[in-house]
Amino acid sequence: MDNELKIGKIILDVKACEFSYEGYGVFRINKFPILIENLLKNEIADIKIESINSKYALARVINRKTNSPERRNIIDIETYRAGNTPLEIMNYDSQINFKKMILTDLFKREIGWDKNINFIPSRNEFSYRNKITLQWVIENNDIKIGFFEKKTHKIVSFKKCVLINGKFNEFVRLFIQNLNDNKKQWLTYKNIFSVTFKYSEKYNEFLIIFNTTNFKNISLNLISKFQKNNLKIGIFQNIFNLDKVRLIKTIKIFGNDYLTYKIGKYKFFVGPNSFFQINEEQMLKIYNKIKVLLMIKGNESLFDVYSGISTIGIYLAHNLKEVISIEINNESVEFAKFSAKLNNVSNIRFIQKDATKYFTNLNTDSYVNNDNILIFDPPRNGLNKNVLYALKNIKVNKIIYLSCNPRSLVRDLKELIGLKYKVKFVEGYDMFPQTYHIETLVLLEK
Repeated sequence: MDNELKIGKIILDVKACEFSYEGYGVFRINKFPILIENLLKNEIADIKIESINSKYALARVINRKTNSPERRNIIDIETYRAGNTPLEIMNYDSQINFKKMILTDLFKREIGWDKNINFIPSRNEFSYRNKITLQWVIENNDIKIGFFEKKTHKIVSFKKCVLINGKFNEFVRLFIQNLNDNKKQWLTYKNIFSVTFKYSEKYNEFLIIFNTTNFKNISLNLISKFQKNNLKIGIFQNIFNLDKVRLIKTIKIFGNDYLTYKIGKYKFFVGPNSFFQINEEQMLKIYNKIKVLLMIKGNESLFDVYSGISTIGIYLAHNLKEVISIEINNESVEFAKFSAKLNNVSNIRFIQKDATKYFTNLNTDSYVNNDNILIFDPPRNGLNKNVLYALKNIKVNKIIYLSCNPRSLVRDLKELIGLKYKVKFVEGYDMFPQTYHIETLVLLEK
């Protein structure tokens, strides 16, 4: 680190030599990186150092002197300030090229994949999300609700969010208006730390989930004020432990039990804490590609691992002998069962179990054979080592791996390659436009 670098220092005429995965312009002093917000590659600016640690410094632009041809104006400054749209400064074609380059370089460097990787853009680069969470802070006898400003606990008050559509924005603003109209009563609920909103555009349904650290009965009189214009609403309270990490209990307060979504011809019920992809159109593209890649004959059993509400399993079930859906979350399993019944899918079994524990004993299961297919759609941290270890002892010729984190994906692919699997297909999807997140679909075969 440069000994003369300090917080508050202004550096003139800095030229970004690259654009990082996280959406920062990068400038180096004696090989020490300075990550600069709102600066694209090859742009020149005067910058101010905001923070420093042993690995890098963070800086902001105080005077940008040149503009990249890839730059465009920010249309939602509040969401950008919160760090939710770090690529909004870049035109959409450039975002796609950037993400494709990130994925291509990573796969070539880590697993030697030198084939072209197709990258599928989203039809909607804005207004694609079906879920958002806003922070709730009581300060100076006032309720502030919005996103945290990037790397702070300072609230950026919600005005709109470019990632959700007009009707969803209108609903959230109505919620906040009702909150302000009844502020005195809401100020007594000091246990609320955030509010999650879910929306089904096709069925015009909404869920409101109050995330709290202890139970305090929320007045039905207050809740009823959210019910206007005959909207279909369900309202819930999640109770977490004091560190706001572990969900202890969910209480239904009012209205609907779930949202209804449709993927292709299939309907799905989604509860307040059930996982469902936030970009439905991209999800359908992925599921159709999975169907093509697997070339299903009809005699296969499919293990849908980390299945959530088993959208993949139900979507493919009619082409398969059997689906085994493995998911630890009780709510998700129950809604998966409802969805299977709704779609007349009878060849599916649901196992509520942690994937690691399930795979530890999988080698003794009588239905494991060469016709089986595994589909992994794990959390961002990827597969547990015990799951990978268990794969040594089972007979599966095809694996579909769907990942929202390319780094944990290539780590796991190295392990699978060590188990004699070969990567046959890689495709990227822009599930999260305006962000640096990348969804990747991989087919492996033995």
